[in-house]
Amino acid sequence: MILLAIAALGVLLAQSSPVPPPRFPSPVLTDIDGSPFLSETDADADLTGVQIFVAGGLESQPQDANGIAALVAQTIVLTPERIGSQPALPVRDAIARAGGTLSFTIDGTTAHYYLEARADHLAALLDAFDAAIAKPDFSAATVDAARNELDAHIGDNEANPLAVGIQMFKRSYYLNGAGSPTTGTVATLSQIDGAQLADFYVHAYRRGGLSISAVGRITPDLTASLRTLADALPPGAPPAVSSSVKTLSPDNGSRIIAERDVDAPFLVVGFGAPSPSDKDFGPMLLIESLLATSFDRSVATTPTLAQRMVSAFYLYDSTPASFVVFVNGARVEPTLALREVLLVTQSLATKPLDADALARFKNAATGAFVADTLTLADRSYLLGTLARQGLGPDAMNAAIAAVNNTTADDVERVAKRYLQKYIVAVVLPRSGQSGQ
Repeated sequence: MILLAIAALGVLLAQSSPVPPPRFPSPVLTDIDGSPFLSETDADADLTGVQIFVAGGLESQPQDANGIAALVAQTIVLTPERIGSQPALPVRDAIARAGGTLSFTIDGTTAHYYLEARADHLAALLDAFDAAIAKPDFSAATVDAARNELDAHIGDNEANPLAVGIQMFKRSYYLNGAGSPTTGTVATLSQIDGAQLADFYVHAYRRGGLSISAVGRITPDLTASLRTLADALPPGAPPAVSSSVKTLSPDNGSRIIAERDVDAPFLVVGFGAPSPSDKDFGPMLLIESLLATSFDRSVATTPTLAQRMVSAFYLYDSTPASFVVFVNGARVEPTLALREVLLVTQSLATKPLDADALARFKNAATGAFVADTLTLADRSYLLGTLARQGLGPDAMNAAIAAVNNTTADDVERVAKRYLQKYIVAVVLPRSGQSGQ
């Protein structure tokens, strides 16, 4: 049985005192031909991870070309390149054969590419990627291969009720490309050709929209390769994008419903949220931790997403940001759980947290933030994306400071401003499906 709202806010974790917040090493900011390069150095690291951000995210997509951002990125990683004496291979595979990894993610504001390898090998692998991103292969054969890979990912996403629910909310909330499916749809991808990809690339992949972050051992060869990368992109800034959203409703909010091949109902409650550069960023991080942990306290170990009854995600990859709470109908009766979630959000807006609760949730929010930085990929991503969104070059320490400077009045004010208007996305098993 899910915890009642009063229990979620009152009967908290074991007593704890405030602890000094952890501190990340201060990163170094280097100008790479006008593009910011943030590096957090670990001289003893065997591996180095590099995130390369360009302004080719969902917000840059034309409304009639859903999926074009992902198809450009997928085509780039499949562009043939040669490393050393290797035969020409898709650059992703050539890098893998040489001992590294290359992947990409599309979010609201950016396409970001991640390379990881031994520090002494990374510069040579990055040179191959530089060549691919400077001159993508938009031939029919490579585009078809990229489209086939994305089609497979679309099927995987459709089977994930959390991904479906978040997508439903974002499609309803955002009035620009940020509401589009990350990988597009099979139907829309089939309509995009190489000429359209080349046009999107020329407009979005500009040096003025480039930023880079890295964690690990930073060598002069790596910095030189990054300079080559910056020089490879056309100068100038990408076009400005719109950031309009739907006006959310109070009280019962809006309901949108879809059926998928899932075993149990799944609910996603979506809210507006402050951007990382906003003074309300720290309080919202604390609220995220509160809602992510208050409903599964009977579990002895940290539950996986599939095991959670209720959890929360702060989605600050789009402009403006958003915030979602999900209810897992396989673990709890969803209507009751939704009612309890909304009681908690209402209580946060009307009853200040007491000092002990505030201290515990500050500790929990800080711990969750640190836990999200344990891998090179996660750490370099947060370093780069938070700086890119206005937190400054020492962005990760700024985020922790924002949490620890939060007051009970801040939490109440932010809950009142953002968590009283929402959209509910309901993902149901298909009619007649077993398990309903």
